[in-house]
Amino acid sequence: MYKYKHEKLMKLFLTVAGIIGMLSQFVTLYSIENVVLWTRYFGYLRIIIPMCGVIIGCFTLLIAIRPYKPIPLNWVSLLVLTILLFLFATKLGGIVVGIALIINLFDTKEVVEDSY
Repeated sequence: MYKYKHEKLMKLFLTVAGIIGMLSQFVTLYSIENVVLWTRYFGYLRIIIPMCGVIIGCFTLLIAIRPYKPIPLNWVSLLVLTILLFLFATKLGGIVVGIALIINLFDTKEVVEDSY
């Protein structure tokens, strides 16, 4: 098992990005006044995309605050989160996770023994 040297910093960036992504999509959903007229003129996609953004923001928070490490904190998972946050949530959240991705790419790993 290994642990990254700057893992706490990456978790902080992931937490901030998850909160930014969720709050921006909640504001988007809250700004819809009349759902019936909104779906009639703009379609259901304008409601489905912010809901996906909320789910991805929650997923980002779960990765940052994971107690048992269900998803590894490596560059592949951070790249996928960056792309999903860019597409469905906010650009700012994607940039923050992108910074965590860059830190992860240049970070050194320390070998840690499992303590179960």
